[in-house]
Amino acid sequence: MVRGGAGTMKRLLRLAEAAEILSISPRGVYRLLGSGQLPGIKIMGGVRIDRTDLDIFIGRKKKEFSLEYGFCDSTCQTMTD
Repeated sequence: MVRGGAGTMKRLLRLAEAAEILSISPRGVYRLLGSGQLPGIKIMGGVRIDRTDLDIFIGRKKKEFSLEYGFCDSTCQTMTD
């Protein structure tokens, strides 16, 4: 888990931090950014990913997986995006 000061979670993550959370390479994160699947921001020449956007991305991928492989239960809703 990526933490900021005083035990709080960092809001903006570096590519390597996002890659670690997703268990992929930083290059894979670049691909997700380039394809528009994951939003990012550029600050002073460095790319950052908002933790909230990363959490939304993870949730969307979980839902897609559940629907594709039939693991979706009554709590799943129809995908709108």
